[in-house]
This record gives sequence, structure tokens and C-alpha cells, in this order.
Amino acid sequence: MDTRKKTALIAVAGLLAFYLLTKGLNALSSSPGANSYKSYCAKCHGEQGEGLGTLVPPLNNADWLKTNSSNLACVIRYGIKDSIQVNGQWYDEEMLGLSALSEVQIANICNYISSNFTETKHFYTPEEIENSLQGCKDEKGN
Repeated sequence: MDTRKKTALIAVAGLLAFYLLTKGLNALSSSPGANSYKSYCAKCHGEQGEGLGTLVPPLNNADWLKTNSSNLACVIRYGIKDSIQVNGQWYDEEMLGLSALSEVQIANICNYISSNFTETKHFYTPEEIENSLQGCKDEKGN
């Protein structure tokens, strides 16, 4: 193979690699967890997890998440009917559950919340979410 063909082949391979890398990075910048959080949670909890005044609790640096992270999947799936205290403020509004979400979608949302709004990062697997949901399902008698 002559030098020109080798150079052209290397250039095409380089362009292809650059294209694939760009596509991969674009896909990573908009994670499934970010998309699901924005679709299902941000309307009430805010884009930055700031909450909605005295109606909806914040998620960003919420003390409730520190002590209840194992219940996060249950709250997402089944909601909350009782009052809760977050960062010293009581919240009485009912949160409706998102029962149509899959374990994978819930894991993605939990991972997004954990990585963006908490100091202690935790990676949730779909299996962990499934086990957690089974536990809260048993408690609720569903």
C-alpha cells in the first residue's frame, strides 16, 4: 500500500473515531437519570433540588435523604401521605407516587439525586431498587 492510501486510511479512521467519541460524550451529558428527574421530579422539587417553598421539600442537601436514603425508591414509587420534616421545616402536602416507573427508571432517578444533591454518593442498582421496593410493598401490604 502506498503512502497516500495509508495516510487517507488513517485520516478516515481518525475522523470516524472522533465522530464516535463525540456521539458517546453527547449521550453521557444527558443521562437517563437527568432526563427522568427533569420529567418526573423537577416540576415540584426544582431543577436544582431546591423544592417549592413550604409546599414541597428540597432534595439538595436535605437531611431527610441522609437518614432515609434506603426509602427513596419507595417514596418515588408509592409517594408520601404523611408529614415529613426536612431541614427543620415540616411539609404536609401529599406526594403522589410514580407507580408506572420501572426499577431501572427509579434507579436512574435515585442515582441522579444521590450524585447531584447529596454529600454521600451512593450508586443504586436495579436489583437494589427491586429489593427495596419489595420491602416497602410488604410494609404497605400491597
